[in-house]
Amino acid sequence: MFGGVIVTPDQEGALIWLPGKNFPLTLSHEIKSGMGGIPFRIGIKATLRLMRHEAAAEKWIRNHAGDHFGYIWSVGVNNASRGKGYGRGLIDESIEQMRRQGMNEFWLKTEDPKNVAIYQKLGFELIYEKIVKSSGVTSWMMRRR
Repeated sequence: MFGGVIVTPDQEGALIWLPGKNFPLTLSHEIKSGMGGIPFRIGIKATLRLMRHEAAAEKWIRNHAGDHFGYIWSVGVNNASRGKGYGRGLIDESIEQMRRQGMNEFWLKTEDPKNVAIYQKLGFELIYEKIVKSSGVTSWMMRRR
């Protein structure tokens, strides 16, 4: 609705991306996209912690990204299918879709230190590392041009 969703044909992996103009999603966009149910699933306290954590990294990216950027919001691959190229295929396809829409800079973040090396192999550079005060969790912001 506000960006792109890519699912592998065998449904072993999926990716969601947003154009910079829709990043970060507004509260009304989150509700329209179906995310309004999150507090009911994980609780208000956890939702607020997640929102504060996400907002810190999103603000940093928003302030440092160029005018025509895209954001890879979420990448997921079934545990049994990891290491088989699904992530690379999803990321390459998302970047191609974003390029066709005029984006020329691509951002993502991760909280898993193992993913930093994986994303670097896919052409992303580590731009910023931050321990988010509200969560105590480290976020790595990465960019590919």
